[in-house]
Amino acid sequence: FLAALALVACAGCGTSRSTTPFGHGVRDDDEVAVSAVSRRLAAAGEAAPAARPVVLGVGTSPSSLWAYDLEAQRLLWNEPTELDAQPYLCGNYVVAQEGPDAVVRRLSNGTITTRVPDRELALVGAAGEGEVGALVLSTTSGGANVSSTLILLSGGSPSARIEVEQALGRPAVHAGLVFIPWAHQNVSVLDPASGTEVAR
Repeated sequence: FLAALALVACAGCGTSRSTTPFGHGVRDDDEVAVSAVSRRLAAAGEAAPAARPVVLGVGTSPSSLWAYDLEAQRLLWNEPTELDAQPYLCGNYVVAQEGPDAVVRRLSNGTITTRVPDRELALVGAAGEGEVGALVLSTTSGGANVSSTLILLSGGSPSARIEVEQALGRPAVHAGLVFIPWAHQNVSVLDPASGTEVAR
C-alpha cells in the first residue's frame, strides 16, 4: 500500500489550508504535502500496535454476523442480521451492509453505534485504526450517473459525510489519516477530524 501511495504521490496538500475533498482546489503531487504524509506514515509505522487477531464470520439458518477472538479463543458475539455484502473490520469496529443500511458495530461486543441509510448505494468497503474509520457507499451501475458517499467515523459515529458524483474506491486508514482511491487514477489523503483533503 505504501509503495502504491508513493507512486500515486498524493496531491495538492498544502497542509495549512482547508480544501474540499476530491475537488479542483488541490494540486496533484504537491511535494510539501506528500512529504508531510510520508513522514507521518513513517513515524506511525515505527510504533504501530499489532492488529487484534479477530475473525468475522457469517452464519446461516438463521442468518447472523459474528466475531471470534483468535488470541483468546472465544466467540466475542453473534448477532442475527441479514447481510447484503461482506463485513469489514474497521479498527475497533465492524462495518457491514445489513438490509437497507450500512451498520457500524463495536468489535468488542457487537452493539450498534451507527446506522447509515444507503439510499440504494452499495457498501464498497470500510477500514479503520483504533477509533478512526471510514466507509464508502457507491452506485453499482457503471456509466455517467455514478455517485458515492464517504462517511468518516470517530468513536464509531460519523464525523463527516462527503457526497460526490464519481466513483470512490475502498478506503484505507493509517497514522490517523484516511486514504481514498477515486476516479481510477487518484488517491486522496483526508484528515478525518475535519474532513479536509491534505494531499492527493
